Amino acid sequence: MKGNKDLILILCILSLITYAGIHFFDDDRKVVSLVKQDNSKSDIEILEGNNYVKMISEFGMIDNISWINENIVQFKEKKTEDKYVYYKFDYASKELKTVNPFIETDKNFNDLKGDINFIKKINKDNYLIYVEKGKDQGLFYIRDKRKIKLAQNIEYNDKLKFKLSKNNKKIVFYDKEQNSIKVYDLLDNKEVVLDQELNNILLNNFESYMNFSPNAGYIAVSYINNKKISESYFSIFGADSGKIYAEKIMGLNPVWANNNLSVAYIYVGHNAKFYTSGLNEIKIAGKKIGIFNLRTRKIQYTQPLDDSVQITSPIMWTKDDKRILFTIGDISIEANKFHIKGICYYEIYNKMFVNLEEYFTKDIVQKDDVELIFKNDNYFIVTSSKSRTNFIKVIDLNNKGTKNYENLQAFTTNSDEGNITAHYKYLSDDKFIYIKTNCIYLNDRKSNNLIYKTEGTIRQIYESPDRTKLFVLSQLNGKIELAVINI
Repeated sequence: MKGNKDLILILCILSLITYAGIHFFDDDRKVVSLVKQDNSKSDIEILEGNNYVKMISEFGMIDNISWINENIVQFKEKKTEDKYVYYKFDYASKELKTVNPFIETDKNFNDLKGDINFIKKINKDNYLIYVEKGKDQGLFYIRDKRKIKLAQNIEYNDKLKFKLSKNNKKIVFYDKEQNSIKVYDLLDNKEVVLDQELNNILLNNFESYMNFSPNAGYIAVSYINNKKISESYFSIFGADSGKIYAEKIMGLNPVWANNNLSVAYIYVGHNAKFYTSGLNEIKIAGKKIGIFNLRTRKIQYTQPLDDSVQITSPIMWTKDDKRILFTIGDISIEANKFHIKGICYYEIYNKMFVNLEEYFTKDIVQKDDVELIFKNDNYFIVTSSKSRTNFIKVIDLNNKGTKNYENLQAFTTNSDEGNITAHYKYLSDDKFIYIKTNCIYLNDRKSNNLIYKTEGTIRQIYESPDRTKLFVLSQLNGKIELAVINI
C-alpha cells in the first residue's frame, strides 16, 4: 500500500514538473486568430508573450507603418497592384482590426475623404495628418477638433517632404503647388514662407537639410551644388518670421548648439570635397570648421588641418557647448570613400584640438563609414568594413570606459530625419537597442537585456511616440511576423 502511495506521489510530482516546464519554456501563448484576411491562404495567427504580442501571416508587402498614440499602431498591406488592406492594432486591448478608411481611431478624422498616409500626434487632441488619393488630399493640422489645411501636396518623388521640430512646436514642409518651403507654427497657427532656392538634391534630402534650433526659434537650411562645392551654403531663417538672419554661409552640415545661438559647420573652402557614404548619401569633408554666433553675427574658424587629413560630418556639441566633436581622415578618390584616422574634439574657448586616437588604435584602421552620436557624455561610433562588419564602440569620456559590440544587424527605423537604416536605435540618452542573431537587446549603460527574439529575420523597428513600445517586422519562412513589444 505504501508503494502505491509513493508511486502516486511520484507521478503527481512528475506531472507538476512537466506542467511547469511547458509553461516556463513556452515563450508564446496563443491568443486567437482574430482577423480573417479576404482572399488569403491563411488567417492571421496572434500570439502573446510576457512583454509582447506578435502576429504571423502570409502578409503581402507591409507599408506606411506609423503610431497613432502610445498604444495604437497602423499599417497597410499591399495585396495586389491596386488593392490594399488597412490595419489597426491596439496593444492595450490586444485587438487587430481591418479598417476602411485607413483610420478609425479618432472621430475627428472620420469625415476626411481619402487614404490617410501619415498621422502624428502633437498632444492630447492635436494631430498632423496627410491624406492622399482622395477628395481631401493634403496636409492637415487637427487642432481642438478644427481641421486646418496646410498644403494640397507635399510629395516629391513619391515621398512626403516635411520635418517636425523636436519640441513639436513647428513643422517645415515642401508645398508642391507653390514650389516653396513653408514653416507652420503649431501653437500660434502662423505660416511663413522661406525665401530659399530649391533643387532636386535639397528636396530628395529634405529632412537632413532642414535643421531647427533646439527651441525651434530658428531653422538652418542647406543648399548643395554638387558640381561646384564652393557654391554650396546654408542660410539661417527665423522660424517665426521667415526673416533671413544669416544668408549663404559658406558651409554645410550645420549643427546647432544647445543654447540656440551657435551653429558649427564644415567650411566649403580650402579644398573641401564631396564623397559618398555606404548609404549613398552625399557627404562633405573639409579642412576646417566654422562656428557662427547668431548674437554677434561673427564666425570663429578652427585652424586648418594639414594636407594629410580632413574633417567629416557629423559634428556634435557636448551638453555644455564647450566642445565640438568630429572625425578626421582622408578621402580615397578611387573608391570615393572617407577613411577615418581618428576622433577629435575642439575646445571652443581655448581654441585647442585634442585627438582621442588612444581609443582607436586597434579598432579603427582604414574604416570606410563612421557615424558619431554623442549622448550624455557617451560617444558612439558605428563602423562598417570588410574586416569588422556592423561594429559599435561605446566610449564614456568621463571615466574612460569603452565597450565593443560586433556583428550587429542592420534594420530600418523611424527617426527625426524620416526612415533610416541603422545598427542601433536610441530610446533615451541612457538607453539604446540593437539586434544580434535576430534578438533585440536593450542597453541601459549598465547591462544588456534581451527583450525580444524571433526565428525569423528582423527587418524594421518603429518606436511609439512615448518610446515605451516597439513595432517590429520580421520575415519568417515565407511569412511576415509583426510584433508589438512593451519595453
